[in-house]
Amino acid sequence: MAISRASARPKIPSYYEHLALILHNAGEILIFGNGTGKSSAMVYLVRYLAKHHVAIADRIVGAVIIDVEALTENQLLAKAREFYAQQAMTPQ
Repeated sequence: MAISRASARPKIPSYYEHLALILHNAGEILIFGNGTGKSSAMVYLVRYLAKHHVAIADRIVGAVIIDVEALTENQLLAKAREFYAQQAMTPQ
């Protein structure tokens, strides 16, 4: 499920709390996002969850940097399949 296509980190912590609420019952969580560094909403979300919602953060299986806005939902699904295929090939 794509939650947001926002590329810039929102300044309101309640935004991330809302995402945590949405992810509360999720099994494995794979996050896609744009950019890197402190301005990345994806990086901020992962850090927020690790600090405030450890049980949710523990279910994150990956955080992948891609050009989210340029991809359709089907292309995002294909990227998720690629991620899981690579994970299956990687020795544990």
